[in-house]
Amino acid sequence: MHKLIRGWVLFLAVSACVYNPPSEQKTQSATTTVAIPVGQAWDRVLAVLTESGYTITATSKESGSITTGEKLVRLNETQADCGNIWGIPYTKDPRTQTLVSFTVRLTESSLGQTKTVIATRVEGRFLAYAGAQTTLLQCQSLGYLEQDLIGKLGNK
Repeated sequence: MHKLIRGWVLFLAVSACVYNPPSEQKTQSATTTVAIPVGQAWDRVLAVLTESGYTITATSKESGSITTGEKLVRLNETQADCGNIWGIPYTKDPRTQTLVSFTVRLTESSLGQTKTVIATRVEGRFLAYAGAQTTLLQCQSLGYLEQDLIGKLGNK
């Protein structure tokens, strides 16, 4: 009887150790307006992204869209939510890698002003130990990346 109870307790404990993804999955975005024409804003966004180490993978001046490739960025639990295990955020674990990419859309909002929409995608990867299979994590930006990019655009 005791073995059955111990087995049941062990089963429940192991079951509680499953990956818990973020509660809401969506692409994080932020919007701002810069007091410069679209052409200057375009050049500024390209400069800030490349100076920040991102590779530009696609651009369309007609649609005002700039997309970057993924860049390895170490994020913590206040910057991104990649879920948790045992109630501990994956982003607290140094074995978790986070890859960030941006899509920026620029449109003229009024004479000499540009509406800038920044969409962020964060992908997480967890490698428990050497030789183990990588676990892909569903991650959600918590707004830090977008605000940081907006700040860099304003300081350029």
